[in-house]
Amino acid sequence: MIRLVALAICLGCLTSAAASSLVGENAHNLILFYSGKSRPMRITPAVAAAYLTNPTCESETLFDAVLFTEIKSPSGAYYWPGPERRGTTQDEWRDFADSLFAPGFNIPALESAAGKKFEMPLNRSAKKISVYISIPVPDSRLRDWGSIDGKRLDLSSDKDRIAAVMWYVSEIDRRWKSLSPKAITLAGYYWNAESVDDAAKIMPIIGRTLAARKLSFVWIPFWQSHRIPINNLGFSEIYIQPNYYEYDVPVTRISDAVQMASRYDFGIELEFDDGVLKDPMKRKKLTDTLNELRQINKAPAIAVYDGAGAFVRLVGSKNPEVDEVKNKLINFLCRTR
Repeated sequence: MIRLVALAICLGCLTSAAASSLVGENAHNLILFYSGKSRPMRITPAVAAAYLTNPTCESETLFDAVLFTEIKSPSGAYYWPGPERRGTTQDEWRDFADSLFAPGFNIPALESAAGKKFEMPLNRSAKKISVYISIPVPDSRLRDWGSIDGKRLDLSSDKDRIAAVMWYVSEIDRRWKSLSPKAITLAGYYWNAESVDDAAKIMPIIGRTLAARKLSFVWIPFWQSHRIPINNLGFSEIYIQPNYYEYDVPVTRISDAVQMASRYDFGIELEFDDGVLKDPMKRKKLTDTLNELRQINKAPAIAVYDGAGAFVRLVGSKNPEVDEVKNKLINFLCRTR
């Protein structure tokens, strides 16, 4: 995942109450789907089915939750803005919503795959696949983001930033109801930034508004990404990124993340990409991570970042050099269910 410069974490700022009391309630294994129109691998029913189908687990599916997100719009603007990254406007938010509900892709593709997987009749009440949808971060530098009911929004105002987010949530809700899926359920929303940045005041308001609608508010922060009390940010589900796979840090980073997840009822992000298909050092990184996680008596909820499709390519690989890590990964994900 693309990172911005992170601030130091303050563990003393974390209160004893669990900040993420719902973590694991909707999702045991959550997969991140990057869902923009310009992605080389778009989410089709066949791709979605590859994440759901699992002949080796006793559970119905390998992943029981999907997070639809994206980093950059086709225009070059970012859904998580930064000092050198222009934020996205209302038209670009609408464009992402269009992509999410494009016929045959993304959310409709997941509905199709899940429906076939479960062979679910309309009256069946079995557990559905939980879906989380990314909220673009409103860029406070945008003075003309777009308009709602004829009023132009200036995102230097926190009030207008919140209004933009709630417009987006209503837009997603409208499209979801129009699709009327039967095999998947809208469980909540994901805050697209991996650090607090300048959104500390608006996050709790968004979280409370979503909670009133019985929707979760999910965050997957970059390691050491915040100073302020995490319980005050309004999130109901939090997954910690160890950031071990991508960086030159000791393997104790994983055990540190495990300790934090256990203490505060967080989930953990499991990170890898296509490097595991060709680089022995990357395979060792993933193996190290899995070995550390397997030592936990009660496995936390897991969010899998696979670099946009690496899991499917790894599972489908015929290269004997990747068999060991492939089997370890599948066995671990089965264990978390």
